[in-house]
Amino acid sequence: MLEIIQSLTAIIAVIISVCTLKQNSKQIEESTRPYITVYLKTINLGTPYKMLIIKNFGKSAGKINTFKCDYNLSKISYLDDLTPFNSIQESTLVPNQSYKSLINPPEENLILNFQISYTSTSKKKYSENISVKVDANKDNAYNRYNGKDKDMNTLICSIQQLVEETL
Repeated sequence: MLEIIQSLTAIIAVIISVCTLKQNSKQIEESTRPYITVYLKTINLGTPYKMLIIKNFGKSAGKINTFKCDYNLSKISYLDDLTPFNSIQESTLVPNQSYKSLINPPEENLILNFQISYTSTSKKKYSENISVKVDANKDNAYNRYNGKDKDMNTLICSIQQLVEETL
């Protein structure tokens, strides 16, 4: 009888240990995984500009397998001959690395829906669905210096932009 109890105790201990190891492995993966997303940023150096940004906010590198948008990005390109992020597939983004593109959205209430799939260095696959509303901050108020000297205006607006980035 004592042997049965000891055997059951050992089996239960092994099961608990295996479950704990699996849980720890999942927590480590989640805390060190890549997290690649797309977002929009408005910068104002006297004239407001919109930038579409792809960034890895995670703790490890991620290789982009697919990058799709439900809107033709060439229509909002700042330059006529370019399509933002047209060549981004198969690129690897290390932690905090980003790619940026100026855009010139022609319409209000434009929502860009992105599908991104990427692979971590441990070959685990992730996918994200991201919606970006390009005029989400149109009703937000902020002030910019507006002097007569164009160079001074650009300099002061650049400093204001840098200060806002630290908030």
